[in-house]
Amino acid sequence: VLLGDQEKFNDIVDVIPLDYTAEIQDAWVKQKRKGSVYATKNENNELMIISPVCTHLGCNVAFRPPGENSETDLRFKCPCHGGEFDRMGKNIGGPPPRPLDIFQPVVREGKVYINLLAPITRR
Repeated sequence: VLLGDQEKFNDIVDVIPLDYTAEIQDAWVKQKRKGSVYATKNENNELMIISPVCTHLGCNVAFRPPGENSETDLRFKCPCHGGEFDRMGKNIGGPPPRPLDIFQPVVREGKVYINLLAPITRR
């Protein structure tokens, strides 16, 4: 799935939401799927793509920009059961047992892609 031009990710300082459209084919059936992920930089200043799927029961987390938070580390909150995650997707409150999954970004010819069907489970 194409997320955008590499230059758009160079100056990330917090978290940015990214929408995508993907065409997924299962046997002879093709479906267009719209979704979103979040981009940030990890401790080594490397691009990190975070899944929006809560690790508790699979609801999509809501993004909380820095100005909307009373707690400075809170960036994602799950509306289903109150799971809370920091800007790196690490679980900091509520029932989620582990951090949000991530996707390995792939850069080709100045474009950033992810394999939507291969999230990486973090512990």
